[in-house]
Amino acid sequence: MRTGLLSIALLVEAITVQAQPSIDLFISVMINGDPPKVVTVRLLDGGASDQRILAPFDPQRMRVINRQAGSRVELEVSATGYDVAHGEGYDVVNNRRLEFRLPNLAQHPLTIRLEKFKRTAVEEKLDQKLKEDQHRAIEQWNASEQDRIKALPSWEAREKATAALALEYAQRQDALEITMLELAWLRGESTNTPTMKEFLRIREEESPEKAIEYVASRKSKMADDHRKTKIPADGRRHLLPRYEAARLLGAIGRYEEAVTWYQELLQLDPLWSEVYDALFWRLTLDGDRKALYEALPAVRLMREKADSIAHRFVAALPNDQVAQRDLSVSYNNLGDLLLQEGKGVEARRAYEDGLAISRKLAQGDPHNAQAQRDLSISYNKLGDLLLQEGKGVEARRAYEDGLAISRKLAQDDPHNAQAQRDLSVSYSKLGDLLRQEGKGVEARTAYEEDLRISRKLAEADPHNAQAQRDLSVSYSKLGDLLLQEGKGVEARTAYEDGLAISRKLAEADAHNAQAQRDLSVSYTKLGDLLRQEGKGVEARKAYEDGLAISRKLAEADAHNAQAQRDLSISYERLGDLLLQEGKKAEATAQFFLSRMIGQRLALASPDMPEMIGALAYPSIRIAHIEMTNKRYDAERLLAITDEARLALEHLRSTGSFPDRQAAQLRTIERIQFELKLSSKERKDLEFLRAIDGRKEALSDRPGNAGKSREQARIIADLEKGSKKLTGAFRTVAEQRIAAYHGSLSWYCLFDRRFAEAQQAAERGLQLDPSEVWINTNLALAHLYQGHYQEAAAIYQRMKVQQYGEGTYRATFLEDLDALEAEGITHPDVARARALLAE
Repeated sequence: MRTGLLSIALLVEAITVQAQPSIDLFISVMINGDPPKVVTVRLLDGGASDQRILAPFDPQRMRVINRQAGSRVELEVSATGYDVAHGEGYDVVNNRRLEFRLPNLAQHPLTIRLEKFKRTAVEEKLDQKLKEDQHRAIEQWNASEQDRIKALPSWEAREKATAALALEYAQRQDALEITMLELAWLRGESTNTPTMKEFLRIREEESPEKAIEYVASRKSKMADDHRKTKIPADGRRHLLPRYEAARLLGAIGRYEEAVTWYQELLQLDPLWSEVYDALFWRLTLDGDRKALYEALPAVRLMREKADSIAHRFVAALPNDQVAQRDLSVSYNNLGDLLLQEGKGVEARRAYEDGLAISRKLAQGDPHNAQAQRDLSISYNKLGDLLLQEGKGVEARRAYEDGLAISRKLAQDDPHNAQAQRDLSVSYSKLGDLLRQEGKGVEARTAYEEDLRISRKLAEADPHNAQAQRDLSVSYSKLGDLLLQEGKGVEARTAYEDGLAISRKLAEADAHNAQAQRDLSVSYTKLGDLLRQEGKGVEARKAYEDGLAISRKLAEADAHNAQAQRDLSISYERLGDLLLQEGKKAEATAQFFLSRMIGQRLALASPDMPEMIGALAYPSIRIAHIEMTNKRYDAERLLAITDEARLALEHLRSTGSFPDRQAAQLRTIERIQFELKLSSKERKDLEFLRAIDGRKEALSDRPGNAGKSREQARIIADLEKGSKKLTGAFRTVAEQRIAAYHGSLSWYCLFDRRFAEAQQAAERGLQLDPSEVWINTNLALAHLYQGHYQEAAAIYQRMKVQQYGEGTYRATFLEDLDALEAEGITHPDVARARALLAE
């Protein structure tokens, strides 16, 4: 344990939001000379609140809802791993220092009561000047950027730059507000050097730019003072103005300069944890911004720079928890990027590395909410990849581990919007898995919990784009399940609700790739529903609207595998609709466009099931369409399907082989079998298919009575035709004749022709004894003729044997139930039931 001085800066300012009183708290926590690595601040007053894990020198906003201005606010502040004997707080609003005695902070949280103080006229004037400085700096920059945009050569370039400017404008306002509050706290620090005091004076009385210029002019002097200090940690106070100026550079949007200044600080002090962390997050945030508006190569560059800093941070301070967390975040960001690029194996390695770190940090501090949240996120990201790979058991374990954490965090702090959103996301992901497993009831429960939370968050903050997007996604996923369940009306309502939100978000930010993709997906899902409803014109309009967006996104980012896959799906959906309308040529053209993309994706991402599916699905559809023509090029279709077959077989060898891809491989193998047949063999196959079609049509008719005569005719035609078949086709026909006799026996029972039922069952078993299931009908034929001993012998011999996922006992009883439901019974039925129950 170490001892230090805890300083807490708090600013409480009353604002009004829609006539509802609220208070914003800005809090910064540090121990002089040695900032704590984990500091938790929690509101204890029972109102709606946030809980945040704060990094040193990084004030964060905490909003207290439904509190009257002037009321008391009670906080709990704890710093893990430190003994603090004495501390002091600084009340920025009232410009006075507060002093208090502290217990062991690692075990006993600190509780402070604050009041909203009335500011003096001088203080209000100072605050007003700071606000004017902020406004002027941002507006001057904004005006110059607008002039630059006007000079751009193309309309599209101007539109994209305008959208990026709007985002940057909002980010700079937020960053400057927080930086100003921190500078206000720094004014009261007794350890400030003359350079820091002058920096703050210039910042307050003149401008941020001039304050930065002043620090730049003093760089050499500060570096010399730092080197002369015997204790490095003490020497950092001489470099602190450079650190604060670097933060200010980032706040006013001079990102590259901020990065340079951070790098220079690390050259002077290579063990300065806060600088590493600030530099890592500066690069990470730049990468996040590029991910919205630029192609993947630009995003990769920033992610790799951030990852390099995270690794340097850990190498310099291997036991630093902030360093470990930054590295975990970096691994997850790289995993996301690699997944978008279609590099599944590398993405999994990155996610697993991130999970290993976040698990270690969470286990080391089980009461640290941020560490627990990081672990939940890592589980979810790995679960997403495992689900794509078809590893449902592993994916479920990951999702459930993540859900357990997010549920606990949400229960511990029910007013924390982030914790609630995390819980919503966990429910959504588990719902995806359950739906894929065919567990509709459980999936619906998960989706409805997700929707309940996301709707509540969106209603509480209607201007929050993320909350609105979450609600749109929740509607969309519930719609998928409802459509799968055949509840078209409910599905349509869900899809249209989601579409309305995604359309609004996309219109508000026309160059946000995520918002545009969401809109495209919403159009596609609505198209699926309309096609199922038989509304071809409306479905085509929806598909084409989605296609227009996905094509634009794919053309803008050729390296984004997800964008390319989205485009291929748009072509597939439109092709399916055209085929349903009987427009084979147009449908084939769409499938060829999809297949061209699939070829590139399969080559670039041979280990990712979804990318291989992009090649397999259109290849199958093309083969099916062309094989309906009497004359088709078998050699050409073999080449088309063989490319997909080889890709699927490679995928199977990796162990990542979902059911969908396994089914695609089986389909391709059947297609290729048929393509390799001779003309005679094709005729034989067509004959068997015609017979199968008649049998399937017979089975689809309601009830069983009256089917025996049609089944007898089917058998007769099959027996006659089988004599002309050769090789394997004759063998198949003979096997089907045996099975069809078993079906004839079943139909005869419902026509009360019990003797004929017995004859048909015996004939089927004679032709193929391996069709042991026919014994179920033979036993019934004996039972209903009064041959109880013969029936009992079959029941006794077979009742405990396995039949599908159950036993023959269950099947025997189900058959008795089915006949009794039609009024067909016999005195010996009760004896048979008793025997089966033994």
